[in-house]
Amino acid sequence: MTWRPDDFEELGSELRRRMGAEMRDEAEEVERLADLQRRRRGSLQDVVRAAMHRGDSVTVAIGKHSWKGTLRVVGEDYLRLENA
Repeated sequence: MTWRPDDFEELGSELRRRMGAEMRDEAEEVERLADLQRRRRGSLQDVVRAAMHRGDSVTVAIGKHSWKGTLRVVGEDYLRLENA
């Protein structure tokens, strides 16, 4: 068997490509899990603020009453809806 430098370059290139892809996949999974943990620890205020920044339409229900709209302002103990 003859050893040619080109063979090693191809092998090295393939190994780097595979390892790079594996490391990217692992990093993406770690980021996903960290984001999930951060969201699970969030308060109701954090969830409402995130919804406001995304421009989500929400329904707020208190007892038998409910209101639907887009969140415009969110405070520590209040929020303001704009009816759609």
